[in-house]
Amino acid sequence: MRLLISQLKHITSSFTQRLNSPKFSLTPREIQVAMMIREGLATQEIAEVLNVSGDTVATYRNNIRRKIGILGHKVSLSARLSEL
Repeated sequence: MRLLISQLKHITSSFTQRLNSPKFSLTPREIQVAMMIREGLATQEIAEVLNVSGDTVATYRNNIRRKIGILGHKVSLSARLSEL
């Protein structure tokens, strides 16, 4: 169990560092939303966790898509985030 937790922290940490790089310039909230998307949470689930509207989460999703260069492309945001 400790090994699993350690590995999860490492994966999440490196993912967060990549998203926090100047290349993407994501805000802390966008990074938080990206992590939830990567974990498979739906827009409404994220909205409930963050206590915001679904429209607000949709805005975050669009900002993330724009910043990682897939806005306007038919690419799964979750899949693209998993590749990072």
